[in-house]
Amino acid sequence: MQRDLRDVVLGRLIAADPQLSLEETLRVIVVQARATRGAVFAAEGSLQLLAGCGVTQEMLDRVRDAWDREREKLEEARPVCGGAWSIWPVESRGGTLLVYVGAETTLHIPAAREAVAGAGALLATAVHAPETGGLTVMEEAVDRFLEMTSREAIERRQLMTLLNRHEWNIARVARALGCNRVTVYKRMRRLGVPRLRVCRGENPASA
Repeated sequence: MQRDLRDVVLGRLIAADPQLSLEETLRVIVVQARATRGAVFAAEGSLQLLAGCGVTQEMLDRVRDAWDREREKLEEARPVCGGAWSIWPVESRGGTLLVYVGAETTLHIPAAREAVAGAGALLATAVHAPETGGLTVMEEAVDRFLEMTSREAIERRQLMTLLNRHEWNIARVARALGCNRVTVYKRMRRLGVPRLRVCRGENPASA
């Protein structure tokens, strides 16, 4: 299972465009964190938005306010959390990255912590891809990501990938998995994946 996911992750993250690699890594974090939106900022004196998923002005203001008020805490690699959001510092070659993940109501902080911890190296690698380059660097980052990611989180990510690919059509997902719809619904409940009704062409991970 992990080797299959590794190949998928490498295929999506190693892009000719480093920005695409960064955005894909952020989407992985948002899905694993059970969140609905996220963003990555470079924190070097002032904040610079590097990539976003469902970015709002409220979210930007919240991150800037946290950077102004809690800068010392973030620079010490300690997260800042609210009820429906959290900001996680990630070390990179050029300084500190801030990863914001947010939910509509209550954010599952342990899931967010695990997602950022697992994919932090991927983010840093994607940000500095033009400087470092090479397949080996990204492969090593993906291996670290998988080593730090629980089997449940990997299984959840694979299920989310299938759901998004088949536009949340449970019958089609069941056929892809070789099981029935009841099994898919049970797996969704076990992994904490909410049932969504998605219009064709809409990607819930970017909502």
